[in-house]
Amino acid sequence: MKRIGKIQTYDGAIHDNIQKAKNHLNKVYGNVLLKIGRELANQNYTNVTNYVDDNLETFLLLAQIKDDMTFEKEEEN
Repeated sequence: MKRIGKIQTYDGAIHDNIQKAKNHLNKVYGNVLLKIGRELANQNYTNVTNYVDDNLETFLLLAQIKDDMTFEKEEEN
């Protein structure tokens, strides 16, 4: 007998292995980061600071994704 497991990321997505989970997280993180970059491109200081203040939940999402990129090993019983 052998233990077979899956990897679950912060968003509930299930992946066959760690590499697929990391690829998923990198894609999601990149998409969110690029969205922010596009929205802030060529903006003045006031617009940028207002954007950051108005979109704090998006920055929290980035932090959550980044945190989830570290694989947590379960302890064996």
